[in-house]
Amino acid sequence: MSVEAEMNDFTKIFIKINKFGYYLGLPPMWKETALAEQLLPLQHFLRIGLNLITVVFILMEWFSYYTQVNLSKKQHKDQLIFAISHPLLLLNVINVEMYSSKIEELLNEMIISLKLIYNDKELEREAIRKSKIFSAVFCAIMVFAFLSYCIDATQVVIGGGTFTTIITSWPDVHDYSLMANIARVLTNLVWFHFLVRISGIYILVNSATISVSQQFTNLQSYFYSLHAIFEEHIPQNEKEEKYEQALILGIQMHVRTLW
Repeated sequence: MSVEAEMNDFTKIFIKINKFGYYLGLPPMWKETALAEQLLPLQHFLRIGLNLITVVFILMEWFSYYTQVNLSKKQHKDQLIFAISHPLLLLNVINVEMYSSKIEELLNEMIISLKLIYNDKELEREAIRKSKIFSAVFCAIMVFAFLSYCIDATQVVIGGGTFTTIITSWPDVHDYSLMANIARVLTNLVWFHFLVRISGIYILVNSATISVSQQFTNLQSYFYSLHAIFEEHIPQNEKEEKYEQALILGIQMHVRTLW
């Protein structure tokens, strides 16, 4: 089914999210979306490369427990936080890679197929509003977190230290050489891209969750609307038959939503 042929407001939101994640290194969740098809093979290999770089990045965080022996209390705390949280965040990336086809099926079902049968526009607008608010707040929090660590590292530099935000096995936190500073810049770039990719995943998951929630509300609206059948100017037996068919259709929609 073509997304462009069956466009609704929620579809437009997910097309934007899909493109956002695609260009950041996440698998395409909607193959029907107008993406640069000729870039798909290249993006696939780049995605593998980014995942490998992230794995190396996390391994360097773990090995820092053996190589970094001159850390401050704050650096020890940050080292522990990142060594635990980053592998868990990486699992989100792996899950998206493994289940991208199932995610696509879910999105097509919730956002296109079921909405073709019945779609309460007012409920849809409210769900989109919630999705936009969450996405904006979440992105703001991620940017603030990244900038706060950069500001802390800058204050350390002013005090005569090194610009160290992430504790890795190399370079040493007291290494002032040019290569060490270049490595710190690259580490921060890898970390920033990792955070942005994670942001894309959480925006996708939250928007999909809101979509599922809205679909249940949409079903409620559908069942409430069935009483209008008995207000139509048609014979009673036709009203009953029409109501029965509509009720069966509503039950089928509910079953598909539970899937």
